[in-house]
Amino acid sequence: MDDHYPQSVTNWNLPDDWSEGIDVALMRLDTNQIYFFRGRRYVRMTTVSQGPDADYPTWIDGRWMPFPRDTGWNDVFLPAKGVNLA
Repeated sequence: MDDHYPQSVTNWNLPDDWSEGIDVALMRLDTNQIYFFRGRRYVRMTTVSQGPDADYPTWIDGRWMPFPRDTGWNDVFLPAKGVNLA
C-alpha cells in the first residue's frame, strides 16, 4: 500500500452527510470519472479537487438499474462484508 493510505473519505470533497463513509466507489476509465455511492444516492466527480459535478448527489433509482455493462466499466470494487470505507 502506498504511503498516506488509506485516507478518509472526508478528503474527497463529498457532501457533509457522507462523512461516515461510502458503500461503493468505482471509476469509469474511458471518461476518468469517479462515482461514489452511499445508500440510494451517488455522486460523480470529473475533477476530484473541485468536488462532485453539478447536480450531484442524485438518486441511483432509474439511472443504474440495471447496472450499465458497456465497455467503459472495466472494474467495480465492492468492500468486503463488514468493511467500513470511511
